[in-house]
Amino acid sequence: MEDCLLVSCPGEGGLLYLEGDIQIPIHNKPITGLCIGNDRLLWGAQDNDGRYLTVIAQGRARQIELSLNRLDIHDLFLNKDKLYLAATENNEVICLDDNFVRVDSWKLPGEFDSAHLNSINFYQGTLIASIFGRFTKHRQYKEGTQNLGEIINVVTGETIIGGLSQPHSLTVDNGLLYCCSSEDNTLHIYEGRQIVQKIKLPGYARGIAVAEKFIYVGISLSRNAVKHSEELNSGAIVIVDKATMQQQKIIMLPFREVYDIRVVRRYTDLLTLVGMYSGQVNDLTQKANDLTQKANDLTQKANDLTQKTNVLSQTVNNLTQSTSWRVTKPLRFFGNLAKRHKED
Repeated sequence: MEDCLLVSCPGEGGLLYLEGDIQIPIHNKPITGLCIGNDRLLWGAQDNDGRYLTVIAQGRARQIELSLNRLDIHDLFLNKDKLYLAATENNEVICLDDNFVRVDSWKLPGEFDSAHLNSINFYQGTLIASIFGRFTKHRQYKEGTQNLGEIINVVTGETIIGGLSQPHSLTVDNGLLYCCSSEDNTLHIYEGRQIVQKIKLPGYARGIAVAEKFIYVGISLSRNAVKHSEELNSGAIVIVDKATMQQQKIIMLPFREVYDIRVVRRYTDLLTLVGMYSGQVNDLTQKANDLTQKANDLTQKANDLTQKTNVLSQTVNNLTQSTSWRVTKPLRFFGNLAKRHKED
């Protein structure tokens, strides 16, 4: 593999760094959208109702609670000093300023998670999002989504592209718009609103990264769509040659699902990633050392008590084996007998 990748994995996944044949786990909690920009790495945490945003900057990691209520953050997009979030639970796109304060939002009608709004980007000056359909009931999309998915103008609600099936992963590169029609196992490439390429893939397509020579597409084991016989048996990355639009290679992953993919620089970014958690690792190491010291202290106390017990046992043993102990045995017998008689 020519490029180095960061891959986010929801469900039982985490964050992976891929370089050639090397796969390095960076984080072990489920992650959705990834965003790199302004010297920061950000991601949406899938656990805790998707209410938290993780921010990595200057070698330190912190979690930001965005709401007290469930948000189910699926995607992040950074545009200059504004961060846009796909809040799937609310059918909503949220705009935050550089201090992560809400400054604007746009919401589709319907009950919680009816449209399954899941990906956002800017294309030709328009804020766009992908949705499973214009549903109004909670998770109504589970009743069927074939050809009902859309790419919409977030601000106006207008349909830009329709006829998709569980669309995900809006990605813009060199004037082209890339999108996964996940349920169809297909990568779509658009110029404006005109489709210029469809590439069939070996499973539920989700997660796109476009590099100089290759397109990287994530493959997941589907939770919502019907499984096809040609699907893979684990999560994977399909490498597509941009010159021929043919699949070149499939890289298998240790997780079932892929959500997002980002191309990163070799070596320097790996060192940065390791540095991200250095503070946390040091904290955990210190805690582990403290616990180890406490365990050692308790072990020493136990050893001291054992030693004292052994000394006392030896003293008692020496006493019972002594001549004076044996000689005074009859006295002790009559003394105990007199004591019991007195008590009676």
